[in-house]
Amino acid sequence: MYASQQQQAAAAGPSLAEVLTPEAVADFVKLPGMLEALQEHMPEEQRSQVRGRGMGRSGSGWEGWARTHRRPLPATQADLEALPRTAQFLQQLQGFSAAIRSGRIDLAQFGLDPKGLTTADFLEAVQALVDGEEQAQAEQGGDGAGPMDS
Repeated sequence: MYASQQQQAAAAGPSLAEVLTPEAVADFVKLPGMLEALQEHMPEEQRSQVRGRGMGRSGSGWEGWARTHRRPLPATQADLEALPRTAQFLQQLQGFSAAIRSGRIDLAQFGLDPKGLTTADFLEAVQALVDGEEQAQAEQGGDGAGPMDS
């Protein structure tokens, strides 16, 4: 049965973890505005690392405010650049790939309409969604200068 699973995985193509390697996303996460665009989607520990600036005994500065209000601190650019190298990121990509391949996830909830259950089908659906949004924005006279534009 193991050989059968390997054949099915090979037929499905690469997983998201094999496509979205740290090297592949390195330039992407460095784009201006990307930190702000992705921060709310980062794991809690990446958003709320305590950094030693402004913390006195009274808990002043951003850290004190964040603790008092139970809010996470903003992630840094270094946090964002380190994230694709973490085990948690890799595990999430592997899990999401498995959900896509098995059909256990309804991609319509993300506005996607893939033609199949492979990583390539998923990525093509993402590209089609982005293309459609860019076209709609162009028709409305928007400049399209968001953090995901290259």
